[in-house]
Amino acid sequence: MARPTKYNDEVLEKAKTYIYNHEQYGDLVPSVVGLACVIDVSRSTLYKWADENDEFSDILGRINEEQEKKLLSGGLGGDFNSNIVKLMLGKHGYSDKQETTLKGGLKIDNDVKELHSL
Repeated sequence: MARPTKYNDEVLEKAKTYIYNHEQYGDLVPSVVGLACVIDVSRSTLYKWADENDEFSDILGRINEEQEKKLLSGGLGGDFNSNIVKLMLGKHGYSDKQETTLKGGLKIDNDVKELHSL
Protein backbone atom coordinates (compact mmCIF):
# COMPACT_ATOMS: atom_id res chain seq x y z
CA MET A 1 0.00 0.00 0.00
CA ALA A 2 1.37 3.43 -0.96
CA ARG A 3 2.00 6.10 1.62
CA PRO A 4 -0.41 9.01 1.58
CA THR A 5 0.85 12.06 -0.30
CA LYS A 6 1.93 15.24 1.45
CA TYR A 7 0.63 17.23 -1.51
CA ASN A 8 -2.09 19.64 -0.44
CA ASP A 9 -3.08 23.32 -0.73
CA GLU A 10 -0.64 24.33 2.02
CA VAL A 11 2.29 22.70 0.20
CA LEU A 12 1.19 24.31 -3.05
CA GLU A 13 1.09 27.75 -1.42
CA LYS A 14 4.49 27.22 0.22
CA ALA A 15 5.95 26.24 -3.16
CA LYS A 16 4.54 29.39 -4.80
CA THR A 17 5.93 31.53 -1.99
CA TYR A 18 9.37 29.91 -2.27
CA ILE A 19 9.80 31.06 -5.88
CA TYR A 20 9.96 34.75 -4.96
CA ASN A 21 11.04 34.48 -1.32
CA HIS A 22 13.75 31.82 -1.64
CA GLU A 23 16.29 34.13 0.00
CA GLN A 24 14.45 33.90 3.32
CA TYR A 25 15.36 30.18 3.23
CA GLY A 26 19.04 30.96 2.58
CA ASP A 27 19.00 30.35 -1.19
CA LEU A 28 20.65 32.93 -3.46
CA VAL A 29 18.75 31.49 -6.41
CA PRO A 30 15.61 29.34 -6.32
CA SER A 31 16.13 25.67 -7.05
CA VAL A 32 14.20 22.43 -7.10
CA VAL A 33 16.42 21.02 -4.36
CA GLY A 34 15.84 24.17 -2.29
CA LEU A 35 12.09 23.72 -2.65
CA ALA A 36 12.42 20.04 -1.72
CA CYS A 37 14.18 21.02 1.51
CA VAL A 38 11.58 23.69 2.34
CA ILE A 39 8.67 21.29 1.80
CA ASP A 40 10.61 18.37 3.34
CA VAL A 41 10.21 15.91 0.46
CA SER A 42 12.64 14.46 -2.07
CA ARG A 43 13.27 15.93 -5.49
CA SER A 44 11.78 12.82 -7.05
CA THR A 45 8.55 13.51 -5.17
CA LEU A 46 8.45 17.04 -6.59
CA TYR A 47 8.90 15.70 -10.11
CA LYS A 48 6.20 13.09 -9.51
CA TRP A 49 3.80 15.83 -8.37
CA ALA A 50 4.70 17.84 -11.47
CA ASP A 51 3.87 14.86 -13.69
CA GLU A 52 0.50 14.48 -12.00
CA ASN A 53 -0.47 18.14 -11.65
CA ASP A 54 -0.18 20.95 -14.21
CA GLU A 55 -0.16 23.65 -11.54
CA PHE A 56 2.81 22.08 -9.77
CA SER A 57 4.56 21.53 -13.10
CA ASP A 58 4.21 25.26 -13.72
CA ILE A 59 5.78 25.96 -10.32
CA LEU A 60 8.86 23.89 -11.16
CA GLY A 61 9.07 25.63 -14.53
CA ARG A 62 8.86 29.03 -12.84
CA ILE A 63 11.63 28.05 -10.41
CA ASN A 64 13.90 27.23 -13.35
CA GLU A 65 13.02 30.49 -15.11
CA GLU A 66 13.69 32.57 -11.99
CA GLN A 67 16.95 30.68 -11.44
CA GLU A 68 18.07 31.40 -15.00
CA LYS A 69 17.17 35.09 -14.68
CA LYS A 70 19.05 35.47 -11.38
CA LEU A 71 22.09 33.63 -12.71
CA LEU A 72 22.25 35.87 -15.77
CA SER A 73 21.88 39.05 -13.73
CA GLY A 74 24.26 37.91 -11.01
CA GLY A 75 26.84 36.72 -13.51
CA LEU A 76 26.74 39.86 -15.62
CA GLY A 77 26.76 42.09 -12.56
CA GLY A 78 29.67 40.23 -10.98
CA ASP A 79 27.65 39.26 -7.90
CA PHE A 80 28.08 35.52 -8.47
CA ASN A 81 31.15 33.40 -9.14
CA SER A 82 31.46 33.25 -12.93
CA ASN A 83 32.56 29.59 -12.97
CA ILE A 84 29.53 28.51 -10.94
CA VAL A 85 27.20 30.65 -13.08
CA LYS A 86 28.65 29.07 -16.23
CA LEU A 87 28.18 25.60 -14.80
CA MET A 88 24.60 26.27 -13.70
CA LEU A 89 23.60 28.02 -16.93
CA GLY A 90 24.72 24.89 -18.77
CA LYS A 91 21.63 23.23 -17.26
CA HIS A 92 19.54 25.95 -18.94
CA GLY A 93 20.98 25.27 -22.40
CA TYR A 94 23.75 27.87 -22.44
CA SER A 95 27.26 27.00 -23.63
CA ASP A 96 30.39 28.69 -24.90
CA LYS A 97 30.65 26.23 -27.77
CA GLN A 98 32.18 27.62 -30.95
CA GLU A 99 31.79 26.22 -34.43
CA THR A 100 33.96 27.05 -37.39
CA THR A 101 32.91 26.33 -40.95
CA LEU A 102 35.77 25.71 -43.36
CA LYS A 103 35.78 26.04 -47.13
CA GLY A 104 34.64 22.82 -48.69
CA GLY A 105 31.73 22.28 -46.35
CA LEU A 106 33.43 20.95 -43.24
CA LYS A 107 32.36 22.17 -39.84
CA ILE A 108 34.66 21.89 -36.79
CA ASP A 109 33.06 21.61 -33.37
CA ASN A 110 35.69 23.31 -31.19
CA ASP A 111 34.41 21.71 -27.97
CA VAL A 112 35.02 18.13 -29.01
CA LYS A 113 37.19 18.67 -32.12
CA GLU A 114 34.96 16.62 -34.41
CA LEU A 115 34.56 17.14 -38.14
CA HIS A 116 31.04 17.26 -39.54
CA SER A 117 30.11 17.23 -43.21
CA LEU A 118 27.53 19.83 -44.23
